[in-house]
Amino acid sequence: MNRTISTLCKKAKRGFTLLELMVVSLLMFIVVMLTNQFWTWFTPSVTDIIARAHTLREARMAMRSLADDFGAAVGAAPLGGNRLILCKDGGDFPNGLADWSAPDVLVDYYIVDSSLYRNNVSAGTGFAVADGVTGFTVEQISPTLIRITLDLAVRDFSRQLTFMWSQP
Repeated sequence: MNRTISTLCKKAKRGFTLLELMVVSLLMFIVVMLTNQFWTWFTPSVTDIIARAHTLREARMAMRSLADDFGAAVGAAPLGGNRLILCKDGGDFPNGLADWSAPDVLVDYYIVDSSLYRNNVSAGTGFAVADGVTGFTVEQISPTLIRITLDLAVRDFSRQLTFMWSQP
């Protein structure tokens, strides 16, 4: 019995050989190098996808905000080449005409620090609708037709949106 216990103790004290440690180290080095190569190849694709997703999200937010305001607008006018004001019929008895004064609601769109900014002139409130805006052009095509061009860019990805509005 004594002999069995001493044999077990000797086996328990054994460790890894130098050769085993070198093989494991080599395998770990190979795994790290493969992971590094994969990550180097994969990172630009992920960065491009993130830039595209960000640009499209900002474009969607700008489109929704403009569409909501244009849906209720009875009048629109460019203010210079890069500013737009909309008139939404308001009050208890809307007349369907753009009066451009109370009780109608006036909404102004323009660029501030590469963000499309929406300002409710009547209420005195405003907020950024979309970031990454590189251009906002408003053109009066005819007395009743306006074209709005919105340029967005994040890193190397850009998108241009064009909206047409016709007076009701």
